[in-house]
Amino acid sequence: MKKTVASRRDVRLQLMDLTLGYWRSQVLFTALDLDIPSILSPDGATAAEIAERIGCSLDYVLPLLNGCSAMGLLEKHDDRFENTEMTDELLVAGKPGHMGDWVRFMNLSYDPWGKLAECVRSGSPVADGRADLMTGGDFTRLLTLAMRDYAAGPGRMLANRLDLSGRKRLLDVGGGPGTYAVQLAERKPELRAVVFDLPSVLDITGELLAGSSVGDRVSTQAGDYRRDEFGTGYDVLLLSNMLHQEDPATCKELLRKAHHALVPGGLLVIQASFLNATKDGPMWPALQSLELLLLYQTGRTYSAEETVAMVEEVGFLNPQVKRVSLISAESIILSTKAA
Repeated sequence: MKKTVASRRDVRLQLMDLTLGYWRSQVLFTALDLDIPSILSPDGATAAEIAERIGCSLDYVLPLLNGCSAMGLLEKHDDRFENTEMTDELLVAGKPGHMGDWVRFMNLSYDPWGKLAECVRSGSPVADGRADLMTGGDFTRLLTLAMRDYAAGPGRMLANRLDLSGRKRLLDVGGGPGTYAVQLAERKPELRAVVFDLPSVLDITGELLAGSSVGDRVSTQAGDYRRDEFGTGYDVLLLSNMLHQEDPATCKELLRKAHHALVPGGLLVIQASFLNATKDGPMWPALQSLELLLLYQTGRTYSAEETVAMVEEVGFLNPQVKRVSLISAESIILSTKAA
């Protein structure tokens, strides 16, 4: 079918928008790196004031601020700039909804994403995310804080939708900063939770739990989930956004360990952004699968149908898929161990 002038223009604009996506992300990353959102909170500032504060040339700072304004990160009023509501809520250090560490961690992925063609041609990752995580240091700290930022929203939705009536012991495998365990414990006063993760991660987790109102009911257990058993006696076990780092054989072994760790009638909760049955969407898990290929030899996202099949194969009963987010692909699979 012959395209109209309008449709030809629209597809050209669509292509240009896709091509220049990294321009926008770099404006965001640079603004955060220079701490501009925090400098502008709460009352805003002129470009000259910001340039002086960060020690940069006004000739370069002003175009950056104008770019931020064009993207909806800032508002410009005459010669003053102010944060938009989104920027003030999510990018100002110390705010409850802060996601700045997650954005900073995404900036670390810029270099691996630039090597996607190399990854596809070679059939190998261009970085080793697991090795970086196990060594500790700045990378591990930023990743753990980034996962805290990311998990805050899904954690609230999970706590709102997950029925834990009568359940008292929860294990969060690969639980990172402990965000899910904390939010579930806050919602259910009789729940005690354990966060299972690498020692290098739990060094940061302990700091975060020390500032939590439920730190006396959320503890940590150091281990490598690939090598170590999880323990026993739990009536809830959470696998949140971690199976996608592993191949199917490893996923089934982790599910076997989960089955062993649960008491009869225990509840398995798997949270992830699942692909659809044809694996060509939604966009977030489809692109996440590519990022996992860049960083992990065995990483990939799974469809809900694939995950349910693995859950049933290791002996769990009656798996159910439930959507927990109306604005993303986040879903949960609930299944039980035979009573």
